[in-house]
Amino acid sequence: MPLQYYHRYTVPDHVKQKVLDVIDRNIHYLGPYTDALEAGLATRFQKKHAVTTNAGSGSLLLALHAMGIGPGDGVIVPTATYAGVAEAVVHAGATPVLAECEPDTGNLDFERIDAAWSPRTRAIILVHQYGHPADIDPFVALARDKGVWMIENCSHAFMAKYKGRPVGSFGHVGITAMSHKHLTVAGTGGAAFTDDDDLAHKMRMMRHHGNWGSTPDEMYNTRMFGYKMYLNEVQACVGAHQLDTMDEWIAARRRNAALYTQLLQRAGVPVEVTEEREYAWSSYLHFPLTTDRRNELRAYLNANGIEAKAHYVRPIHLHDAFQAKFGFERGMLPISERFCDRVMSLPVAPHVTEEDVQRVVDRIKAFFANA
Repeated sequence: MPLQYYHRYTVPDHVKQKVLDVIDRNIHYLGPYTDALEAGLATRFQKKHAVTTNAGSGSLLLALHAMGIGPGDGVIVPTATYAGVAEAVVHAGATPVLAECEPDTGNLDFERIDAAWSPRTRAIILVHQYGHPADIDPFVALARDKGVWMIENCSHAFMAKYKGRPVGSFGHVGITAMSHKHLTVAGTGGAAFTDDDDLAHKMRMMRHHGNWGSTPDEMYNTRMFGYKMYLNEVQACVGAHQLDTMDEWIAARRRNAALYTQLLQRAGVPVEVTEEREYAWSSYLHFPLTTDRRNELRAYLNANGIEAKAHYVRPIHLHDAFQAKFGFERGMLPISERFCDRVMSLPVAPHVTEEDVQRVVDRIKAFFANA
């Protein structure tokens, strides 16, 4: 049987009944299930506020707007990540300043951040790549010393921990996506977390065209420019109930990742896996490995019924749109380029069994034995 990559989650009968309740209530958005999901997310991320949106990239865009980031501002972004991170910066009117990654984790490399710094820098977006937390403390100290905003992108790292504390709880704002991720809201969704009352208020307003209230005058008064970016109530209902399964699902991901690491190291094949740093507790949205034969190995696994992925084969500075707008060129960030040329991911989601992991490793061993 083919081994699928993404989690084949099910919606249990009691949640389906709650979805019917949403339909019967005729409250389509920003209702009681949105409130419940936001309360649960705020608790998980140890923040006062959680503001749900239609997507993780939407949450990031609202956070940038709420911070007042726009034309003339520079925002430091890792290049070895999802292009939507830098795209949100462009849509805010600011300039993404792309920076190098660590050669093993793919996370933003603090030791090389100076090359991206300038007097125009207003914010740092720290992406916890593949589920492994970045080394947060140095970035927090830098942001504080320089007086700039820090945003944590936790889309890969839901419930991951840095020194025992949830990622997303360190920066001024944390954001996450909720589609094909740890938490899947029956579609696409996102959320932003913050302790800042003003930022939370602005993001709530901007997700609904800059207006919201209980009276006609409040409902039809645009007090700031915004978007239509809220989550619908059916999705919030599914997400609110999935929060109860997160501990179990992430425990399964961690078991699978530990077994992959053990078996691959024992196999002696020419691949490198990222072992958790001493400060990190990864939630393993993906299980990445790097190898010089990434494309051939991935094709072999897929041909043999194992869905392997390569998520970011181009660093952001080599995407056509970014090259055309900013003049980026190959060679400007060589560590990230090499990482993106070599990284791929194996199925690690909760539906993956120990037998599946063993089968994947056996196929990897067979590939290199036959090479």
